[in-house]
This record gives sequence, C-alpha cells and structure tokens, in this order.
Amino acid sequence: PALVEACRDAAHVYPIFILDPHFLKSTGYKVSVNRYNFLLESLQDLDRSFQERGSRLLVLRGKPEEVLPRVLKDWDIHKLCFEVDTEPYALVRDEAVKQLAASA
Repeated sequence: PALVEACRDAAHVYPIFILDPHFLKSTGYKVSVNRYNFLLESLQDLDRSFQERGSRLLVLRGKPEEVLPRVLKDWDIHKLCFEVDTEPYALVRDEAVKQLAASA
C-alpha cells in the first residue's frame, strides 16, 4: 500500500530501505543471522523487480530518524510513505519519523 500511495500523483519516487543498526547491536543482536540474511536476499529481489521497471531500491544504513531528515532535504522530498510496523520499537521510531518529516 505505501508504494501505491507514493506513486499517486508523483513525478519521482525514491524507493528506499533503511538498515537500522538497532537490530544489529553487537551487545545483543535483535535478529538472528538467518533472519538478517533473509532480509538481505529479499531486498536484492525487490531491487531486481525495481530494475525490471527502470528503477532501483536504495538501501541506506543508519537510524531512520537521522537518515530520513537528510534524505528529505537533499532530495527535496515533500511526501513520505512507508509501511506500518506494529512492533513497540517501530511504533516509537515511526512516530519520531512522522514528526521529523512534518517539520522538514
């Protein structure tokens, strides 16, 4: 649903995925190696699908609340769409991202 909404009335769409270091802390991994590998393989597959349509998936690394304000400004983005995540960490993160996007 987020991609469909992003494409609505858009001249350009920048599909991105942010690898959040929260899930890869060396003091206690939040995801298993297998889950992380599955994620990377899925991102590669998604990128191939975008390439078939003349686009690319841009994979960025960092805290979303730090990466997104820079991306919104540097790429002159005025509309942010993303999928809903119901995990407690994601709810807090996504609320922060919404507030940052609104003030960008």
